[in-house]
Amino acid sequence: MQKGSYLSYKTNIYKMKKINLNLCCKKCGNTFKYVVTRKDLQENQLVPRSMGCETEYTLSEVICPHCNREFEVEVFEYPENTFQVTT
Repeated sequence: MQKGSYLSYKTNIYKMKKINLNLCCKKCGNTFKYVVTRKDLQENQLVPRSMGCETEYTLSEVICPHCNREFEVEVFEYPENTFQVTT
């Protein structure tokens, strides 16, 4: 698993207007903050697990502000309202 961030929210992701992500570019190693809205995330998959469903989202067309590399980010929600970001 690549370097990422863990985010916890008390409110449901569907009600959130902004989601702050800490990302790391795999090409240059630059870490940066990236703000998205719920509509920016594309839901890919729901997997039943012991503490509820794990939901996988994809965020496309993220551009590193340091090297201008475009990449895709996977966001996993499990358990509910706990998010892990991988690049």
